[in-house]
Formats: sequence, structure tokens, C-alpha cells
Amino acid sequence: MLFKNPRFLIVIIVGAGLIGLTWRYLANYRAPESDLAQPKKIGQPKISPPTSPPPTEAPSLSPTPQGAILSEAQKFTIEGSEFTFSPKAIHVKKGAEVELTFKNNGTISHNYIVSDLGIATKTIGAGKTDVVKFTAPKTAGTVQYISYCSLPGHREAGMAGTLIIE
Repeated sequence: MLFKNPRFLIVIIVGAGLIGLTWRYLANYRAPESDLAQPKKIGQPKISPPTSPPPTEAPSLSPTPQGAILSEAQKFTIEGSEFTFSPKAIHVKKGAEVELTFKNNGTISHNYIVSDLGIATKTIGAGKTDVVKFTAPKTAGTVQYISYCSLPGHREAGMAGTLIIE
């Protein structure tokens, strides 16, 4: 009886078409970067002044002992896309200076967060990169921290990884 009325049938067809167009628009919507909430960077390290007076003599230059490891920043590149990180896990030496480059290879905006350590890149658009530098904790043993994209639904869709301090 409902489908015998041609007006009702036209309303149903037009309504279904509008719903389909709306769904298609929302599926392809990309929020401008300025509209996206930027994650806060928390827990920045505090620099304390030296407790001992500076040396009065210039230090003597001696060769590096054989087998010694020179302090150098560990550099990592994390690539993000819909909806994954590559690599999923990075291993960082405890107490090391770390330079982490996040590259968005996806088609929508993403970021890289390790909230327990206060590490956060900016939310960046497709094809862009952001670099953060931090000092890894001097935690004894191996400790794992969850990393993720903080945009709604991205972590749940699989955009998560692990930062491992060894």
C-alpha cells in the first residue's frame, strides 16, 4: 500500500540519494590542519644548573678508549598512514638522546603520541613531517610505552605501536 503512492516512492528515492551523497562527502572529508586539536607536549625535561664550579684548567684531550661508545643521538623515522605505523615498534637505549621524525604518508591528518613520556608530534597533513627530540628515561630493565595517533578512531583502527626503552 505504501509503494502504490508514487509521491511516497519519490520521497524514498530522493531521501536515499541524499543519504548516499552525505555519506560520500563525509567519507572524503579532510579537516583543515588549523581546525584539528594539537596534542599538548607534557613532561618536558627541566635543565638544572651545574652543582660544581667549572674547571679552571682546560681538560686534557685523550684518545677515546677502544670499544667506547660515543654519545650520539638515536634517530628514528616513523611513517604513518591509514591506519598503521611503520615500524610498529622502536627500541631506544635508556638515557639516550632521541630524534624522532614522524612522516605522514597517508591521505588524511595524523600524529604520533607517547603520552606516558610527554612525547607528541604536531597533527600534520598528508605528505608532511614533524620532528621531536627527547631524552629517553633512564629506567632499569626493559620498559614498553604505547604510541598512537590521537585523532578520534585512529588508535582503535590500528594506528598504535610501542616505544621500548632498553
